[in-house]
Amino acid sequence: VLRRLKNAGKPKPKPVVKEKVPLAFPKLPLEVKEVGRVRFRQEVIEASKLANQEVSKLKQSFSEKQRFRNELRTQQLQIQKQRARFPLFSVQSQQILKQQQIIQQKLVVSQTELQQSQLQLQTFSQQFKQLQRLKQNELQRITQREKIREKLVEIPKIPFVPLVEKVKLKRKLIKVALKKGGYDVFVKSKGVFKRVNINPLGKKKAHDLGSWLVDRSTARTWKRKQVPFKAQKPILKVPSAYFKKTRIKYRGRKIKGKVQPLKNLGIEKRKFAIDTKREKQQLSAARVRAELLRKVGLKKPRKIPLGLKATKLIKFKRQWQKKNSLKETRTWWIDLLEEDLPKQEDV
Repeated sequence: VLRRLKNAGKPKPKPVVKEKVPLAFPKLPLEVKEVGRVRFRQEVIEASKLANQEVSKLKQSFSEKQRFRNELRTQQLQIQKQRARFPLFSVQSQQILKQQQIIQQKLVVSQTELQQSQLQLQTFSQQFKQLQRLKQNELQRITQREKIREKLVEIPKIPFVPLVEKVKLKRKLIKVALKKGGYDVFVKSKGVFKRVNINPLGKKKAHDLGSWLVDRSTARTWKRKQVPFKAQKPILKVPSAYFKKTRIKYRGRKIKGKVQPLKNLGIEKRKFAIDTKREKQQLSAARVRAELLRKVGLKKPRKIPLGLKATKLIKFKRQWQKKNSLKETRTWWIDLLEEDLPKQEDV
């Protein structure tokens, strides 16, 4: 099969003596067998490629010959129709007859060529199928050997669990000119101004947020700062017009003893420093802000109870544990002393 495929459509070459490798490999070492098997496998693969190419070429030629034959038949039918129009012994009918004879000869030749190409196609297709079977058998042998060699115990991989990081709130900002921009709100805690809002706010909303946080916490000063980003809807919800209702509680900064008008910075007056419930509880601005975040759903709710009750419970438990430990130590020492001391009866 291999020789026929290689020498198809070529002049017969001179016979060359080649080393033939037997398929069974009787009484040979393993290394020689493997080398022979590899060569045979390579030859089979090359032959299958050649066979595939030749089969495709034969199919193309067969289809072209079929088309040519069909065209000749159509021409023959047209000539027969033309001949029927004219009388039998006229000059025109004789010319048409000659054309018909030429087409008939061509048809006979094309028919013989078609039959030959069909036979070639059948033989090559059979050979190609044989080669494919050989190839499949070789591949099966390779896979079987690999399976026999690679019978190893697979160690299960421990899944990697990445540490969950805290998701930070990202601000969606739209850049604008500074004059048209919104405001960021800052509250002073432990001598440092810290930003309180999530997204930039308008003038009134910024004052409302700052005044509400200062009025509900131990912090006493807040300020607003213009930012070159578009003002958006507030995420932290605070009662509207809160600054307008509680404006009496705040004043501007003092410069050389004179109180400045309340524009971008507000300070809570000393009278109203501890007037609300949360200020009496001494809650910081950060804790009050955390409550706002929980309401919106940006922070998980606290499981530990807040306030003075929790601290009292913890202190009570510690005192009770200390008393019990002292009792245990006393009894242990007393037992030792009693064992060492002589009894009254012995004396």
